Amino acid sequence: MGLFGKKKVKIEELAPQYVSTIYDVVDAGFSEIAGYINEEKEFEKSPKLSDKENEWFLYIVYAGNLVNLESHFDKKQADLIVSVLSHEIIKALGKYPDIA
Repeated sequence: MGLFGKKKVKIEELAPQYVSTIYDVVDAGFSEIAGYINEEKEFEKSPKLSDKENEWFLYIVYAGNLVNLESHFDKKQADLIVSVLSHEIIKALGKYPDIA
C-alpha cells in the first residue's frame, strides 16, 4: 500500500488493460476523426478514409503515448514502462489480424 492507502500497481499488471483501452478508444472514435479529415478543405482531394482504416492512427496514438512517458516519469522509469508497453502493444496487434 502507498502512503494514502492506494495499492501500487505494477506496470506488467496494468499494461494489457492500458493497451486494450487505447485500442478501444481509437476503434470507437476513429469514425468521427475520419469524417473530420475527409471534410477538411485543406486537402485538394478528400482522402475518403473509411471508419475501418484506423490502423495508422492507432500506431500514431500508441507511439505518442510512449514518447510522452518521459514527461511524467524519470528516464529510468519511462524506459522500463516503454519496454513493457512495447511488448504488450506487439502482442495486442497480433490479436487484431486486420491491423497487424
